[in-house]
Amino acid sequence: MNSKKTPDVSVMEVFIASKSKQQLFYFQAANPNSSAYNMWLELPVAEYGDIGDSAIERAFSTLCRKHSSLRTAFEIKNGQLMEHVYAEIAMEILHSPQQNKNEISEFLAKPFILTTPGLFRALNLKDENGKSSAIVFSAHHIVCDGVSLA
Repeated sequence: MNSKKTPDVSVMEVFIASKSKQQLFYFQAANPNSSAYNMWLELPVAEYGDIGDSAIERAFSTLCRKHSSLRTAFEIKNGQLMEHVYAEIAMEILHSPQQNKNEISEFLAKPFILTTPGLFRALNLKDENGKSSAIVFSAHHIVCDGVSLA
């Protein structure tokens, strides 16, 4: 798997995290290797022709600009869980052959570090000809819910 990232930028907003986000944060902190709260969605894209990496990057950049939760990280300050919303974040877009089930499983099971911005990632699955066949989106439940993926 290989990845490409965009540069980090400064924090835009800081506020106290909600009670539900606090619960998710403390569960993850107690179980740092857990992927129990990873959520994912596979989007088939083969019918749209070859989607280049730059188009995928633009799409995810647009998604990040629109949804501040995707630009969030968390920090405990003075005993309080704070939510930091960044102006921009480093996006993680990985690439893998569609048939490489081990890499896909590793991608889905990789835990998120909630203190680091970018609590979502994308995997561009390529067919045997090197063309995009599907994009898998994975996010921690602290920044995404089931309704958002529906």
